[in-house]
Amino acid sequence: MLLEGRGYEVWKTKTDKNPRKIPAYAIKEYVIKEDTFKILFDFMGFSMIDAKIIARGKVNLYSIEYLEPSYGVYVTTGPAPGTSTLSSKPVIDFVLEDPQSGVMLVIPKNKRKIEESLAEFLPLRYVTRYGEVKGKIKYKSIPDVVKLYNSKN
Repeated sequence: MLLEGRGYEVWKTKTDKNPRKIPAYAIKEYVIKEDTFKILFDFMGFSMIDAKIIARGKVNLYSIEYLEPSYGVYVTTGPAPGTSTLSSKPVIDFVLEDPQSGVMLVIPKNKRKIEESLAEFLPLRYVTRYGEVKGKIKYKSIPDVVKLYNSKN
């Protein structure tokens, strides 16, 4: 349970009278069932965001999920004025990290920029060869590309 954005309470049981209180800045990673998450601070305009770890190795790959606001404007005729609405849509982005330097990059969804972004963390010859063998690299195939690269010696 998040404590007003400052930390978490860990309960041994549902009726634990003295739960352990852990400040958010002290947590680097946590696990829920089979999924491991890394907490990223001051990333992409978020003060704190959870990144699901997809792959670790020579290059780390994370998946972050957040809500992006979208606006809609409805124009009506007659006595009632037009209205605007604010809603949000879920967004999932992949993030590459060089584990040695800690440099991180959000991979854009633009098809032409995917391979360019991957080539910043993986050898260009690997990205090119993967595309020749498996076909054009799509956004949803990024985890497979990184996992295969990490499995090579």
